[in-house]
Parts: sequence; structure tokens; C-alpha cells
Amino acid sequence: RYEAQASHNGKVQHLGTFSTPEEAHKAWLKKKDEWANILADKETNSVVSQLLRNRFKIKQEEIFNGI
Repeated sequence: RYEAQASHNGKVQHLGTFSTPEEAHKAWLKKKDEWANILADKETNSVVSQLLRNRFKIKQEEIFNGI
């Protein structure tokens, strides 16, 4: 069994227990993408905002599409 957790602002959030390391990693990427989008919404610089939105999204696409 594989556990996934992510930390943000000094707090650790348990994301679940998974059968494979790939599933655990997908859960971690999803959470990081969610947090990056929250930060992007607050960012006033449009370039930084777009970079935040794309940071984990690209990784998710690679994993979900088997790249």
C-alpha cells in the first residue's frame, strides 16, 4: 500500500492510501495542481499566474496519457 500526502503552508494533508505508487503520485499531482490554481487566482502578474496554472497540469497530462 502506498500513502500520498502533500504539504502547504506548513500543514500536511493526507491524500489517501493507494494500491500502486502511480496512483499515489496522481493524487499528489492533483492536489498540487489544485493549490497552484488557487495561487494563480490570487496572482496579479499574468505571466506568473499562467506559469502556476501550467506547472502541475503538464505533469498530470504526461502521467494520465502514459507519456
